[in-house]
Amino acid sequence: MIALHLALMMCAPSAWAADVERRLDSWPTVELAGPEDGRPLAPRLRPLGSTRGRGASAARSRLSFDLPSDGLDPISLESDGVAVSVRIMDATVGPWRRASSALVARSLGGDTLLLRGGRGRVEDYRVIEAQRPGPLARYQLDLGPGAHVRSLDDVVEIVDRTGAPRLRMARPYVLDARGERVAAHTEISGCEVDRDPRAPWGRAPREPGSSTCQLTVELSPDAAPVFPILLDPLWTGTSDLTEPRVSRGVALGQTGLVLFAGGRNDAGYLASAELYDEATDTFAVTASLDAPRAGLALTWVSGPELALVTGGCVGAAVDCVVAASARLYDPSRGSWREVQPLAGPRAAHVAHQLGDGRVLVVGGLTAADPGTPALATSEWFDPTSEAFSEGPPMSTGIYAFGSSVLSGGGLAVAGGRSSVGGADLKRVMRFDSEAQAWVALPDLPFERRDPFVLELDDGRLAVFGGTFLVTPLQASVVLEASGTWTSTGSLATGHPGGLAMALPKGWLAVAGGADLTSVEVMRADPSAVDAAWSAVDPLAGPRAMAASVRLPSGRWLLAGGWEEGNQSALASAVLFGPEPIGVACTTGGACASGHCIDGVCCDTACDGACSACSIASGAETEGECGAVAAGSPEPTLCAVDEAGCGATGLCGVDGACALRDEGASCGCDDDTTGSCDGEGTCTCAGSVCLDDMTERDEHGELLDCEPYRCAGGECLAQCQRSDDCVPGAVCDRERRCVVLDDVPPAVAACACSTPQDAPRGASCAALALALGLAASRRFTRTSARA
Repeated sequence: MIALHLALMMCAPSAWAADVERRLDSWPTVELAGPEDGRPLAPRLRPLGSTRGRGASAARSRLSFDLPSDGLDPISLESDGVAVSVRIMDATVGPWRRASSALVARSLGGDTLLLRGGRGRVEDYRVIEAQRPGPLARYQLDLGPGAHVRSLDDVVEIVDRTGAPRLRMARPYVLDARGERVAAHTEISGCEVDRDPRAPWGRAPREPGSSTCQLTVELSPDAAPVFPILLDPLWTGTSDLTEPRVSRGVALGQTGLVLFAGGRNDAGYLASAELYDEATDTFAVTASLDAPRAGLALTWVSGPELALVTGGCVGAAVDCVVAASARLYDPSRGSWREVQPLAGPRAAHVAHQLGDGRVLVVGGLTAADPGTPALATSEWFDPTSEAFSEGPPMSTGIYAFGSSVLSGGGLAVAGGRSSVGGADLKRVMRFDSEAQAWVALPDLPFERRDPFVLELDDGRLAVFGGTFLVTPLQASVVLEASGTWTSTGSLATGHPGGLAMALPKGWLAVAGGADLTSVEVMRADPSAVDAAWSAVDPLAGPRAMAASVRLPSGRWLLAGGWEEGNQSALASAVLFGPEPIGVACTTGGACASGHCIDGVCCDTACDGACSACSIASGAETEGECGAVAAGSPEPTLCAVDEAGCGATGLCGVDGACALRDEGASCGCDDDTTGSCDGEGTCTCAGSVCLDDMTERDEHGELLDCEPYRCAGGECLAQCQRSDDCVPGAVCDRERRCVVLDDVPPAVAACACSTPQDAPRGASCAALALALGLAASRRFTRTSARA
């Protein structure tokens, strides 16, 4: 793209001025922007859920605009209810002409003006053929109701009544005929301007005092570009970074603010800094560092509530110097101040605040030359004294390693290299906060560089991704309490340069990487069955080495990074789950609750019978688990009971399975038919004799009739004759069945009483016969049971 600019501008100045429209029309693919333009802005990302707007997603700023049709018409810009009209003061009278994707006009001074709008931005170009006195460009800003002006470090912001930036003119620059990029300077007059570097959100903006301001763009006094030059102001909304950036970011405590400082982009190293506000989902400029700085460590220091920058490579990208200097950012002032330096220069290192409040600075390099050994030293930063002191040494120097602060106040580091261009390492070390020393942990199963290291909710350590030499590693492992590494499944790719995030309920996520858009999630807690990585909705475009910061809401902000290798830095930012209840999802990792039920994030596991979590599945409220309407099918948890009076396969009331209606037929144990009582019990018809001695009553209970027989479907209560008794029992004079062993001797010897009218001999003979038959039956019954 830069080469195309140069090709256009290296023509004779007069040829360019007279022929620009024809040239644009002949190059339909021409890009009219500087290195950071001409690429789609990533929309608000919901990679773990649906792409529909909801909650904070819907709040992302969207710029609307109208381009002029005549040289006297302004550019009209509006975002989130804040509007401003930008009038190009030296545009010639007459219509703008369309050429390719741009509008073209001339200025009164002979400059060529080009305008192009789209993808949430308006590009405002000016080709200036020769040096002249005065500003490069002049604008008049007509402020809409409630609009206020804030300007800092050559960035112009239009803020609303609450101080939230809604529109922005990005820091302008000049591209000269040699392809060198030269910063330009802005000046505003005619209205009051807020130049306070503190975060603008939540404080009253400075009243402009006038609805009209004059804005000029000038070269810095010491700038000496080679003409012709291309001036590139850019008008945008504020949902993206103030400029493309590959840097570190850190949350400023629980305020919902995030600080980004230094870093680099395709134009070189950066000194600028900016803030993000989660509540309004907007970015704003703040005070810059004293010099461009990349490879730094950025840490939030709670207690004094300050952000600490340590080390890095300071200066221009081609000849930067690894530094030992350190700076503190004070959000209450919006400014930086110098503190005591590190013991020695250090870059590509990490710094973490541990449990005792001190910051531990670990590892890194002093130079990038091949063979340079990595640092094995560490240093403490004491927030009270604001001074550095020697920390515990490691067994070997490391850089390009992964690290994670541990819940017990320690720090774990894994993988990396011990020298520039050296072998990748398996080594894992833990800083023991009690012993104040480094302890070796079991080596990783594989060497790896730049792995992701995260502590799980249960205290185990997870290591995944990274590279071995130049090959991405897919393997992911967890360090068990037994001291062994166990596999938790393989990623589809190692995501080199990607972003790892710990989500609620034991979910892990890794996104993007070098030329990658993929996003993978996995639940790695001990209760997970067959833990495995699975792909979810991808990023809108490749993103590597972005700043990733966990916000107080539990969501992650991914800002900037490289889009294509190390060639194109991004200004876009995306928010990454977890989503609130009710948002569409494909996996529990998408949801703050950890539960994705019926395709939406659900407040509970919702795993009971006849329960649903989406309106489409029968719930009353999207995302809230509740009972479905009676009559809804539930074939899995309410399996049909074909024989009894149980579930019908349908739901009843209050989340219960529906039971068969009262009076419905059901099967009885004797193959007879009973009826359901409506409460799940089968009532069989009357009582039944299952054998001579057993009755099943009307309630289905079994009764032992002995010593009486079961006859007529029930146990007899008295006997008329001994046949009414079970074998081995006889009917006595009181019509009771008694067992023979219990018969009195008089009865056994025929000394029995008989009715007065019966002959004595006849009665005894009958009794003898009965006893003989009874004995015979008893012998037979006993034999049958034996």
